[in-house]
Amino acid sequence: MTGDELLRAGRMRAAAVAYRRELAALAPDCPKRTGVRHRLAWALLRSGGSAAALALYEEARAPFDHHTWRMLGDLYARAGRFADAEECYRTLLSWVVEQVVAQYAAMLVLGRLLHSGLTKGACLAVLEPLRAGLNRRGALWRRRTLGLPMLWSLLADVYDRLGRDGAAAACRENFQRYWAWFAGPDHPSVVALANGNGGTHA
Repeated sequence: MTGDELLRAGRMRAAAVAYRRELAALAPDCPKRTGVRHRLAWALLRSGGSAAALALYEEARAPFDHHTWRMLGDLYARAGRFADAEECYRTLLSWVVEQVVAQYAAMLVLGRLLHSGLTKGACLAVLEPLRAGLNRRGALWRRRTLGLPMLWSLLADVYDRLGRDGAAAACRENFQRYWAWFAGPDHPSVVALANGNGGTHA
């Protein structure tokens, strides 16, 4: 049976063995390695091998993969290695911010081009691909921003554990401001957060 079949059957230890074989057989630059590694880590975690899953992700830090760094942060936090967890979450936060800024800049450029075309009397049919691109960019930008509150929440928890109250408070404030922008100031979850009843998690 393949690793995927064993995973679906709930045979986690056997799935982990199969995934290790599959991973060893793949070339170092094969794109499939990332997916196989994540499934192997899942099988290890489900069979109680969190230390083995952590070692697996530590070996895979480069090239950068956001899921690997997120899992590393989670596993470090679970192991009580909060300084290491902070490094992972902050690295990931920087990446998300970079992606969000890049998407926003691309939207501004597309918006300016669309506006310029319309003011110069260009046919809307000619501008339609540009408008579609702008809509796509807008959806991507909004989706990318969802990584921010998750990471602020995780960092707030880690800073609590490290005794860094000011940093934890700043992360929670960022979380609340973001959620008020995303959901609207009158949304029940935003009101609950403002009243101190919502924790930090969306």
